[in-house]
Amino acid sequence: MKLFPNEIGNVNYHAYNKRIEALNSQHQNFNVENIKKYLPGYLIPNENIIKQDFNNKLSPEDESEKERVNVLLNKYKDFLTLLKDDLKKNIENNLILSADILEIEEERNYYLEKLISISDYCKEKSTKLNNESDIKNLNEVLKILNHVPEDFK
Repeated sequence: MKLFPNEIGNVNYHAYNKRIEALNSQHQNFNVENIKKYLPGYLIPNENIIKQDFNNKLSPEDESEKERVNVLLNKYKDFLTLLKDDLKKNIENNLILSADILEIEEERNYYLEKLISISDYCKEKSTKLNNESDIKNLNEVLKILNHVPEDFK
């Protein structure tokens, strides 16, 4: 009306006319002048719009534009549905991957504790052994356990 354009995109829409049509569809007798008393001022269009025919049909161009807009809306709805489904799958996959990572970390910690125990045992035994061959073997085991590749981060 005064605050709302008569045209959205290329589609004509007259809110005041729609209200009058709604009242007509209820088979009520009313006077257009009386309606002005009950509607807030910003909902009442200027006099030129009131004088227009309330039963205007959309022109073929407006109908085709309306159809084009509906097709686009349907495409966007389909696209949003696909995005929603994709997001749901990604969240499910993320939860599965997070659970897998926790399981792998637990297994890694288990084997790391075993290796640390073996390393500590070897260090303790190497100080108590007198046989050079045994000491040499334990030192080799320690060397293997403590080895870190150069490209390891």
